Amino acid sequence: MQDDEEFEVTYECIGCGDEITESMYEHIDHEINPDNPLCYKCSVAQQTCEFCDKQATRVYGENYVCDDHGPDPD
Repeated sequence: MQDDEEFEVTYECIGCGDEITESMYEHIDHEINPDNPLCYKCSVAQQTCEFCDKQATRVYGENYVCDDHGPDPD
């Protein structure tokens, strides 16, 4: 056993039940709240598009946007 080995905490998303870890979101600005863990998709889905009243599907820049107001995710 190595002394410097790190164990990552796994959370269960309260929205969809998926297992999530902090390292899954290192490339984006998303922090997991240990008291209310949500995956990125469920976290965004709780938001409203900045330009209309539809449910947000992603973040573009600093804005939550729906499919109609954001660029294609590909």
